[in-house]
Amino acid sequence: MQSMPQEVAPVSMAPAVPPPPACIAPHINLGPASAATPLPPAHAPGEREVQAPLHDATVPDIGRQPNGITLTVFGNIHHVSWQVDARKLESQDKQTVSPSFVVDLPVLGPQPFKLALYPTITSDSKRGASFKKAKGKGKVVLKCEAQLPTTVPEIGFRIGIGRGDKLQLPRGPVAHNFSEQSMRGLAKAEEEWDFTLAVDESGTFVVSVALAPSVALLATPHFCWSSSSPMMGSQ
Repeated sequence: MQSMPQEVAPVSMAPAVPPPPACIAPHINLGPASAATPLPPAHAPGEREVQAPLHDATVPDIGRQPNGITLTVFGNIHHVSWQVDARKLESQDKQTVSPSFVVDLPVLGPQPFKLALYPTITSDSKRGASFKKAKGKGKVVLKCEAQLPTTVPEIGFRIGIGRGDKLQLPRGPVAHNFSEQSMRGLAKAEEEWDFTLAVDESGTFVVSVALAPSVALLATPHFCWSSSSPMMGSQ
């Protein structure tokens, strides 16, 4: 039996075409060449950003104070405001203390201070002193956190609470030498405040103190507590 011849696939005589070269993205000219502005080097891990000098007048005082504290300087008078959460007045706490803030005292320079609130004692029992039991009433005390030399002069201060339409008339002035005793409040007859009357729509109330190297500079009680002041108005 005669076998059938097998078909042979036709062979193309066209030359082999090499594969296309790898595609390289073309250069796009975005405009006339100009000198590129170099980017600042990134901070190394753990490296802190360079801070402005402490006495640089371009840095506002509020930038050097902790959250909740505002410091404004009127000539030789330092006015400090502390914003307090009103929920403290419903607590069983026996005190609440502000963050430490810095006041530049004559001769001595910057010194750390704090404000502290203490509830009015309503009974002699062990748990008689709390803001809840005192119904939000208490006193304000100014405390110097540094050990001052005995040669330091007396410092005058006034204390006030509230802002905007909750602003209450500041009291004092009081003259005190913080080298002899680190804490001082108002006179006994005027030390008690009803903090609940100073709570505003933000759910906070403001406690303020004005410090000066002389009580004579605090003779006028209203100037830095004006409700029209951007610091003491509604924030």
